Amino acid sequence: MKTILIVDDHPINREFLATLLRYNKNYHLLEARDGQEALSFANKERPDLVISDVLMPHMDGYELVKNLRMNPAMATTPVIFFTAQFDEREARALAASCGVATLLSKGSDPQVVLDAVEAALKIGAPLPVTTSLEDFDQRHLNLITNKLSQKDAEVFISNLRLQALIDITQRLNAEHNPFRLMDDYAQESRTILAASWSAIGLLNDSAESFQYFITSGLKGGFRRSFPAPRLNQSVFGELLGERGWRLIQSPNGEPLDLGFPTDYPPFQAFLGAAIFTPSKVYGCFCLLDKLGGAGFSDEDAQLALTLAAQLGIAYENSLRYEAIEQKMTELKKEVQVRQQAEAALQLAHLELENKVHDRTRELATVNVALSQEIDERKQAQEEREDLIVELQEALTQVKTLSALLPICSHCKNIRDDGGYWHQVENYISQHTDTHFSHGLCPDCALKHYPEFFQAKPPV
Repeated sequence: MKTILIVDDHPINREFLATLLRYNKNYHLLEARDGQEALSFANKERPDLVISDVLMPHMDGYELVKNLRMNPAMATTPVIFFTAQFDEREARALAASCGVATLLSKGSDPQVVLDAVEAALKIGAPLPVTTSLEDFDQRHLNLITNKLSQKDAEVFISNLRLQALIDITQRLNAEHNPFRLMDDYAQESRTILAASWSAIGLLNDSAESFQYFITSGLKGGFRRSFPAPRLNQSVFGELLGERGWRLIQSPNGEPLDLGFPTDYPPFQAFLGAAIFTPSKVYGCFCLLDKLGGAGFSDEDAQLALTLAAQLGIAYENSLRYEAIEQKMTELKKEVQVRQQAEAALQLAHLELENKVHDRTRELATVNVALSQEIDERKQAQEEREDLIVELQEALTQVKTLSALLPICSHCKNIRDDGGYWHQVENYISQHTDTHFSHGLCPDCALKHYPEFFQAKPPV
């Protein structure tokens, strides 16, 4: 059973190595967070191999190796540097001078790591120490000082990039037109990452081809006249399908063939990323040829991923803003229509109120007249009823003559039912309430009293 001590201040790096080496059942694994803790484990456990990061707090990898070599019990312990830093010539020379022959990058293939571990365990004894303690300290100090200076410069550049990233984020977040947003992003990303030219492509609704493709940095500024690259069997199709990124650089300077039409200029370096959000893939963003010919770095790739992520969110927000604006316009029109309808309704309501008021007034007048008519009719009814009562009372007092009356054709006397003859006036007076007054008509006066009434000759 071989004991391997893993030393790294980042837990995720320790976990990667431990997970990789744990597949070999012959390895007993220990983990330490820095050089001081690693020395404590080494004194107790006496590991067969130490895999250490270089740049760590409290005690770095070089100091750890120096202390191991100063202890006779651990002086022959092999050490592998597993780091993302100190890949320069002087760093490797310093590592070799203290007996470290193997330096692995943290981006190494897992099989490369396994082979290096197996080889170090087989060889056993490290390289001989080729420098004195004082010389090692001086070279170590110089290397750390140079590295800190380099780090300061990198931090300064990173701060500039971060500030530029913040500026572009603030400025472009205020842009709500999707196409102007693409134009600005193409130009700003090319400036931040020092690319010769850049391109952004947006998919159509069916996601089968680019509907919109803009370039920045080519001759003539922004160009939309170039045909869009194909999606099938190209790096763009891979980016969209995987929602990922690609960093491709030509090792021999030959132009890359990644799906661009022949109208585009040749290029040797390509850095691309998909533009997407959790809800949808919108297109691709790419940078071509680093200015100065150095090629794009992993840091450039991370920054490009950040830009692509921001672009996806900004583009989706611009689409939402556009949809909201359209909805607001529709709502304003709807509000205007409703206001007009409400005004018309209020006018109709007012007209209806006026008509109701006028009709109510007319009805009130009619009601007054009707009431008067009703009163008059009631009064007439009462008068009629009184008249009926009076007539009924009068009818009770009326004596009626009926049947056939025998009357003398000469003296006009009337015979009663007993066979007696009576004068007409006496008979009627007895059977009715009629009273008679007596007089002479002209004919009778002349007949009976001619002496008083002589006939006058006609004129």
